[in-house]
Amino acid sequence: MNLSSLARFSQKLPGRGRPIFLTCVYGLSAGLVAVVFQAAMNGLYRLSFVNLSHQSRTAFLIGSFVVIVTTSLLVGYLLNSFCR
Repeated sequence: MNLSSLARFSQKLPGRGRPIFLTCVYGLSAGLVAVVFQAAMNGLYRLSFVNLSHQSRTAFLIGSFVVIVTTSLLVGYLLNSFCR
């Protein structure tokens, strides 16, 4: 089911049922995005900090610093771009 067929289906619903249907669709979409975000964060954690924990202390400190600075810069850029 694509977005245009979903929009057509919601237009065919009676007036009182449309907000309930759209609330369910928004909730399911938000839940899916939250699960994908959590999986991405777990993957980033495993690829960075878990792998770095098996290295020397110096490599862990430098690597974790690079990960934290890089992700902070990325978040700052995204906030600056989308929250104006």
